Amino acid sequence: MITESRVRKRRVIWPYVLLALLLLSLAGVYFYDRVPNWRVAPVPTLDRPKVVIGGIQVDSLALISGEAILLPFETVRKYMDPTLHWDAGSESLVVTTQDKVITMQTESLTAYVNRRPASLNMPATSRDGTVFVPMDVLEPLYRIKGRVFESTGTVFYDFLTKPVQTAVVAQKSNLREGPSIHEPIVTKLVEGDTLEVVKAGAWYAATTRTGHFGFVRDSEVALREVVTPKVEPVAPREPWRPRGKINLTWEQVITRNPDVATIKDMPGLNVVSPTWFSVIDADGNVKNKADSRYVRWAHSKGFKVWALVDNGFDPVRTSAVLKDLRKRETVIQQVLAYAALYGIDGINIDFENIDYDDRGLLVQFVREMAPLCREQGLVVSMDVTIKSKSRNWSMCYDRKALAAAVDYLMLMAYDEHTAGSGIAGSVGSLPWVEEGIKGVLEEVPAERLVLGIPFYTRIWREETKNGVWTVTSKAVGMETAEETLRLNGAVIQWDEGCGQNFGVYREGPAQCKIWLEDQESMALRVALVRKYGLAGIGSWRRGFEKPAIWDVILNGLEQ
Repeated sequence: MITESRVRKRRVIWPYVLLALLLLSLAGVYFYDRVPNWRVAPVPTLDRPKVVIGGIQVDSLALISGEAILLPFETVRKYMDPTLHWDAGSESLVVTTQDKVITMQTESLTAYVNRRPASLNMPATSRDGTVFVPMDVLEPLYRIKGRVFESTGTVFYDFLTKPVQTAVVAQKSNLREGPSIHEPIVTKLVEGDTLEVVKAGAWYAATTRTGHFGFVRDSEVALREVVTPKVEPVAPREPWRPRGKINLTWEQVITRNPDVATIKDMPGLNVVSPTWFSVIDADGNVKNKADSRYVRWAHSKGFKVWALVDNGFDPVRTSAVLKDLRKRETVIQQVLAYAALYGIDGINIDFENIDYDDRGLLVQFVREMAPLCREQGLVVSMDVTIKSKSRNWSMCYDRKALAAAVDYLMLMAYDEHTAGSGIAGSVGSLPWVEEGIKGVLEEVPAERLVLGIPFYTRIWREETKNGVWTVTSKAVGMETAEETLRLNGAVIQWDEGCGQNFGVYREGPAQCKIWLEDQESMALRVALVRKYGLAGIGSWRRGFEKPAIWDVILNGLEQ
């Protein structure tokens, strides 16, 4: 029979039992934290080696064949070159740098460097769905050096342009597989051993001279010198620059080139960009409207010729070309051939209305084109729009990546209001232009950005037709706009909000509006080039301007 006294005794005992268990647990944790693991880690083999890149172990496979090292495509792209491209259709790797384009097809011992064949010691290889890249080709490009230690089963890749922190072992200790005393031992460290280290919390990721890699507590080493690499990093390529700012105008060529004898003087101009080349089908064929007489005339005036190549603003056709390495090459080869044939000085890429899903492929196309243009002595520029939420007309541009690939980005700061806007307004009001510049400068260096300005405006017509309010417009040049206002007796006043002169008049039942582009609006736009330190100005298009505009631009750029 259980008595009340026994129950009370049990109630008294249980708290002591619980306390004892708690103390035992705390003691276990205490001693666990202080008792190291003495187990020795198994040594990797070159069949499945440990891979260390820049002093940090990465989760990666590697293939070792003699002295050749091959790393997975994704590893190389993640840790060495985020622009490395895999073209599934042709089963080819594409490597692009400032001055080189290298293509390697899997299982082929011939690579192509700027379209010229080169022999490989080991081809790119596909194993179980993983593409492996032969690193000997890439080492000089990436300024890296690979080392294989058979005794430790470890592959090291060192960045030759990055400083290395060295340390000396301060007391006898162990190099462990991870940053914890509970990790197995890789090898024993002797006082005075020299290590290369990278900080990892309270530990260092450490590499020994014998090819072991692991972790050592920071209290067990003493930092020594930082070894500065002897190989200097590649200096960024400086593009061609005129004396002062770029002053470019586009020459719209629809079917026939202009009679150069009729072109009036354009003081201060230093670049012309005729719209000569266009991708006309899904196979990448390029239509050519170039004229050697125009080139000779431009050069006689001291103008550089940056021929424009467009995509016809057709997203379906463009997508077919961008998705296929061979079609991209077809476009590039034709443009380069025409550039050489006509003695052109640069290429202006005007690809617009691009599927958002092809955003990365557009960058890849430009990265493949730019080095070959530079090899031929051509300046490379790319047209982009102001940032907006339009997927095909704005979000399709990775402006930061494009600016890194080309010499100049041309910001088309016009068409704030277009024929399809449904509301009358300026082609490019001053606040809209300035905000557009600031938005792009978040991603693009000012010295690589050229401000595109409009030489045209729109005559807006607002009226009610059959009970429906309609807004239509047509684009006209500066003189036509001013003459239209004069003939219709319009009162012209300054629109402070837009930074433009504005006129309104009636034409029958319709009200017509024009925001003028003139000397005053141009002076304010050119002032933005100086204010933000931009590379220069580009105007769309020659023929829409008044002659006096050239002096306004010249004086504004020279201030």
